[in-house]
Order: sequence, then structure tokens, then C-alpha cells
Amino acid sequence: MRWRDPFQTIRGLLLAGFVVLSVMIVIAGVIGGWSMFATSGVIRNTLDAVQEETRLSSQFASSIAQEVAAARRYLDGRDSTAGQAFTRLGWEAHRIQRAMNDLPSQTMEEIALVAAIDATLSRIEVRYARAHRLADLGRHEIALREAEATAPLVSRLL
Repeated sequence: MRWRDPFQTIRGLLLAGFVVLSVMIVIAGVIGGWSMFATSGVIRNTLDAVQEETRLSSQFASSIAQEVAAARRYLDGRDSTAGQAFTRLGWEAHRIQRAMNDLPSQTMEEIALVAAIDATLSRIEVRYARAHRLADLGRHEIALREAEATAPLVSRLL
């Protein structure tokens, strides 16, 4: 019996085509699986960054609102607890602002926006601190005018 080349028959060609097709399907499956795994990692990292940024933004806004409320409470009743809260919340807001700037995903526009918010917050804090000292000195009308001057800044900030 003489040896026959398997590629000379239809059966051999079909079998060879089936093997090549099977190998290609396996390769495509491996590439597709790897691609989905890599995409999943990118999506997970992006989602983590967005969640962290959202958490910090929420804390930042909350700290600012609480700080302004504490500043107003101090003016209204010279409550030393409110004065301490004003100081503590101010430091907390500035700490959160620094943490936001340290996020690796921040763009230059976002950093500039957070810096502008922080600068506005600093102006509000200076005005309220001045109002607090004026109130401590018994100059209530001037203190209230100083505090009221922060209203446009606070509304724009919040």
C-alpha cells in the first residue's frame, strides 16, 4: 500500500481546515478573555477613582456648609463650642482640598477649580474670623455687617 498525502483528498483538506479553524477559535477566545480582563481592570480603577473623588467632593461641601453654620452660630450666641467647630471644620475643609488635589486623576482644570473654591473659602473664613473678633469686642452691628458680606460668597460657593 502506498502512502497518500492527506492534503490530496477532500477528507484531508476538510480535517486540516477544521484543525486550523479550531486553533484560530482558541486563540480568539484567549485574546478576547484577556481583553475583557484588562478592560475590567481599567473600569474598576476608573470607578474607584470616581468614587474617591465623589466622596471627597461630598465631604468638602459638607465641611464648608458646617463651617459656615458654626461661624454663624458663634456670632449669634458666642458659643465657644461653635467657635471651636468653626476652626476645626476649616482645617478639615482645607485638608480635604489638599487630598482632592493629590488625586492622580485630577486634570489641571479640576485643580484650578478646587483652588478657586479654597481661595473663596479662605476669604469667607477671614471675614467670619474678623466678625467673631468684632463681636467679642462688643461691636455687634459691625460684626453682623462683616458676616453678611460673606453671603454672596457663601451662596456662590455652596
